[in-house]
Amino acid sequence: MDSPIADTFSSLRLPSLSPADYESTVRALGYVETRLRTEKEEISHKYNNAVKEINILSKQLSQYRTDHGDFLISVTGYEQQLSELNSECAHLRVKLAAADKEAQRSKDNQVEAKLSMEVKMLKKQNMHLSEENAILEAAKAKFEGELSACKLKVLQSEVLKGKIKMLEEEKKEMEKVVNEAQKDIAENSKIRMENNRLKGELQDVRNAAAARFCAYDRRLSALEENVTELMEDYIGSLSGSQVVDEAEVVQEQESLKLEAKTEELVGTQSGYETIPIKEKTTSSEPSPVATSATTRVQAEHENYESLIRPRSAARPIAEAHFVDLCDSDDDYDEPPLSKGIKRKLPSSDVLLTPSNC
Repeated sequence: MDSPIADTFSSLRLPSLSPADYESTVRALGYVETRLRTEKEEISHKYNNAVKEINILSKQLSQYRTDHGDFLISVTGYEQQLSELNSECAHLRVKLAAADKEAQRSKDNQVEAKLSMEVKMLKKQNMHLSEENAILEAAKAKFEGELSACKLKVLQSEVLKGKIKMLEEEKKEMEKVVNEAQKDIAENSKIRMENNRLKGELQDVRNAAAARFCAYDRRLSALEENVTELMEDYIGSLSGSQVVDEAEVVQEQESLKLEAKTEELVGTQSGYETIPIKEKTTSSEPSPVATSATTRVQAEHENYESLIRPRSAARPIAEAHFVDLCDSDDDYDEPPLSKGIKRKLPSSDVLLTPSNC
């Protein structure tokens, strides 16, 4: 079925339009007509819905009007009841005011009776309190006297507190002094024990040195005897020049042997190590015992040289050394000292002589 718009447009047959433009225009008009029909249907549907809603609302309005009439009737009834209740309330207010007055009167009577009774009781209590007040005044005077005495005692206690503080400070100072003294006493006891131990070790060293020196002296005496025998043999063999030459050779050999033995007696070390002692240092000077022993050996050696050599012969003198009291302990069957300990004899030691041996 053709639309009215398309029929109207086809009846016009405009000569200026081409067939293609005509067809496109007809299609466009068909689309527009379809859209307009759709909108018309929607509008008609909305109109029908609006009519239905209007009918529903008109029915509700009529119902509301009916309810409003009923409500007005009930309101008029409530207004009548309210006026009746107001009149009853006014009557009840009058009765309540009368009852309040009666209750207030009875309450006032009760309060007055109670107050009269309380006044009587308070009068009696006032009498008792006046008596107690007199007693308290006497006690107050007594307590004031005691309070003045207590104040004096408090002042005295304050003075005593100051003295106690001073005594406590002095006590702290004395405790510090006592602690320092105890530390000094402990340190002195340790030093005393260390000194006793060192004295014992020093006595052991002295005994060992004396025994070793006696051994050295015995060996030196044996060497002197050997030298004397050699001298006698040498003097007896002076019969000719050949004998003299041989005697000189023998003399040189013997002197070399004696020199080696003498150097062995003197020792090889130049000083001693000391045990480290707290707050003490050892002197680097040789001990008198070692010096005396070295001097004695050197003097004997020089006497021997003066006997076996001419005065014109120049011979080096053995260098003085300090005797190591710990080396070669096994050479003379003596009890060895502690290993690794070397000591010097103090200057107060007694010099070792052959008479002591």
